[in-house]
Amino acid sequence: NGIDTTANAPTWQAAAGGDVITLNSSAAIALGKFVVLESAGTVKEVGTTTTTGIVVGAPNTSGVGWASRTTIPPSANYDPTSDATWCCTANTSGYLSMYRITVDVNGTCTIGGLSLYSTIGSHTSGEQTSVIDTTNNRMMVVFRASDSYWYGLSAPITGTGTGAALGTWSTATQYSTTYYNWDGVPPASVYVASLDRMYFFFTYASNQYGMVGIAKWSGSAVAFEMGSQPLYTNYDNNNYYGWDCALAANGQIALVHPGNGAYAGTRAVNITPAATTVTLQGSDTNIMAGMGGAGTSQGVALVYDTSQTKFVAYQVGNTFAQEVATFECGTSSAPTSISSAYTVSSSATFTYVQRVRPPLGYDSTNEHVIIGFCNSTDAFVKYSALDVSGATPALSGATVASIINNSNYNQYGNYAFDSNEGWLVSAPLYGSANAALAVTNSATTSNNTAWLGVAQNAATGAAEAVTIKSLGTVDENQTGMTVGDTIYITTTGGITNSSAGTQRVGRALSATKLLIDQYGTGAA
Repeated sequence: NGIDTTANAPTWQAAAGGDVITLNSSAAIALGKFVVLESAGTVKEVGTTTTTGIVVGAPNTSGVGWASRTTIPPSANYDPTSDATWCCTANTSGYLSMYRITVDVNGTCTIGGLSLYSTIGSHTSGEQTSVIDTTNNRMMVVFRASDSYWYGLSAPITGTGTGAALGTWSTATQYSTTYYNWDGVPPASVYVASLDRMYFFFTYASNQYGMVGIAKWSGSAVAFEMGSQPLYTNYDNNNYYGWDCALAANGQIALVHPGNGAYAGTRAVNITPAATTVTLQGSDTNIMAGMGGAGTSQGVALVYDTSQTKFVAYQVGNTFAQEVATFECGTSSAPTSISSAYTVSSSATFTYVQRVRPPLGYDSTNEHVIIGFCNSTDAFVKYSALDVSGATPALSGATVASIINNSNYNQYGNYAFDSNEGWLVSAPLYGSANAALAVTNSATTSNNTAWLGVAQNAATGAAEAVTIKSLGTVDENQTGMTVGDTIYITTTGGITNSSAGTQRVGRALSATKLLIDQYGTGAA
């Protein structure tokens, strides 16, 4: 204002104490929100973007290993309390191995938390099945030991995420001295929380009848509440190819298994569980006919689609077709409303699938069944969403290839849905290592790596000036911080003192004052 300090006194701008920037908004921005720089030179709030379509995460083949693995794939269960998928296998050296897989928002899996139970003997077939006992926050396992009989044991689950672990295993309890499993046939199991019980299914080796057992945690050991109960008595001499089961919203358990001869194809059983028994509703029912020249399905999988209230069954043949069909289970009848079978692929497929569960899972967040399949031209298993809303299932949308080789049957693994991160987590064997692979039908990505600073005024829409405090400034628009904490920005633009999956932004000077000491890179 000149040098006349009386008539034209000088004025001074307050020092910013760091970078204070004014840029235009591209959309509404709230006061105190973290913003990102866009390629057009505008700013918008930090947030996430969801993309619909199959996404396959990068595989992880590092981490803890099995002492000696079996060709029977792991069982896999997601535990919402520990926010981890727990995988189990019984191997050829007398060990039952349990390990943990966690997955982040980008589908990157971490393997760890190996826990061994080493007194199961040296039986080479390696049959086991496991569930999460959510009532007692425990892992429940039923396995076959060297004497060929089933045993049950349990371990408590502590911690969360990559810090989750299994405590001391209970003493193994023998299930039965009468019935035992056919060599090498993977059993199947499901946990019914309303009854606090594990129901497991296997093939009686003497006559290949389908059998069911019930187990629960009681006191300090696993208790078996009934002798083995036959589900049906027709001689299906392909029962030794495996089982799968799932729980419906109405409390019914469906079980699928391969058949042969007069019972060729995939067959389903509808079961009403109770505390100490089960009731078979109707008869063992054909869901899909046999495939190819052998008339035999050799690998089966089953999931329940809660959005469509129906079961989805998947059968694959040994170098023959891959087919899916849907059915329903009422509370007092055999499986009904059986759809037409849909051929996912009819050319030469999985090289060897006997006694293996093919890739199938249900993404409850996006309400889609996800299926893995291949054909004679594919070197790797491909994934696609499966639309089961109509009378005949069909593939939906584009397919994406994974690194799971279609000629290595022990890679197919098993799947559990991580409801926290929204990914199906697979626990296969991969070459000579453990593997973890995540698949989803919807990927969520964040722009928080490009954050620029904190908005000091609100914008109601596009093309409005926004003042932004950035590196070296103190923002006073945050709340709930603890003095001295390092502060990070989450994928959705919130603040936290946890570094997991976040970006550092600064230090807390008080509950409301944030000293900004970093900013992001690039443009969103």
